[in-house]
Amino acid sequence: YYLYEKLVEAHCVKSVRYIRENYGNHISIEALAKMESYNAAYFTDWFKKQMGVSPSTYIRQVRIAKAKELLSTSQYSLTDIAGQVGYKGSPSFSRAFREMEGISPLEYRRKNRLEDAPIISE
Repeated sequence: YYLYEKLVEAHCVKSVRYIRENYGNHISIEALAKMESYNAAYFTDWFKKQMGVSPSTYIRQVRIAKAKELLSTSQYSLTDIAGQVGYKGSPSFSRAFREMEGISPLEYRRKNRLEDAPIISE
């Protein structure tokens, strides 16, 4: 499986690979478009055809997936998790999380907390 994942990753669209590796940083559509040698408007249409969602939706999906992992496996505060996954603060993170998952990050943590998750001091 490891080699298969590496082969798939090697053939991944540059902008998608960049999003997966840099989700914690600010990501502009213009910068992603430049990676693919497109203008921003064309890139957005092209990306949606490739991935089935807009670039901004894909970025949000990647960030929320990582946040779910952190909520389940750590005791980082919402503010810390928000910063780690690319949100400027916990209110915008909580709003995005609720829109994607239908519940708040704290509700998600309560329902999905792993018993042996490490306690991480802040």
